[in-house]
Amino acid sequence: MSIRRRCSTAVIAAAAPLLGELVRAGAADKIALETAGGMDILDSPAPLPGAEAPQGELAEHPVITLRTALLAAGFYLTPRGLRMRRG
Repeated sequence: MSIRRRCSTAVIAAAAPLLGELVRAGAADKIALETAGGMDILDSPAPLPGAEAPQGELAEHPVITLRTALLAAGFYLTPRGLRMRRG
């Protein structure tokens, strides 16, 4: 799925937990995400977890939605992006 295709934030938020399930079920040993739609997942135009939540249009940016949903699904921050490992 390409973020550039203007997926709704609801679709992105629903799909992110399924990526975590792939790892937990053993279908993948790990998933690492550094970019989405050509944008660095950590450099997207919103604060990282622990900072004030974005408001308005920024809150619905697809990369921000993806990052937030993956973190909620159990992915964790690394210096290069987000990752989840089986185990």
